[in-house]
Amino acid sequence: MLQRGRKSAAGALALRIDSGPPLLEPPSKLTKQEAEIFTNIVTTCRPTHFVPSDLVLLVAYAQATAISQNSAHDPSKIVTFEKSTRVMALLATKLRLAPQSRVDSKVPGRSSRYHSIAKKLLEENEAEAA
Repeated sequence: MLQRGRKSAAGALALRIDSGPPLLEPPSKLTKQEAEIFTNIVTTCRPTHFVPSDLVLLVAYAQATAISQNSAHDPSKIVTFEKSTRVMALLATKLRLAPQSRVDSKVPGRSSRYHSIAKKLLEENEAEAA
């Protein structure tokens, strides 16, 4: 349903300039926390990153993230925290949210670039320690 009257500043910021595919919307069955996580992930990635078939995995990722966040500071829920975090890590890779799933290991120069960065950081740490 269209909004009547003047649009709010937040509504004006939500307008899409490009004519790319529409962003996925969180299903109504999600809690407020899960919907916020879902929306945050979808809006921080490229508009073409997700396709409609990713919806089920995105929902599961948002739910696992919410469970992990809710059980993180309760020692009696350590098993729940551990399992939900494992599910998050697995889904992050499948959804190409994890760094190792976004970088192609076959690209020439990838390892040398990271090696040179690591070497530079190591040299800086050694210089500071001396």
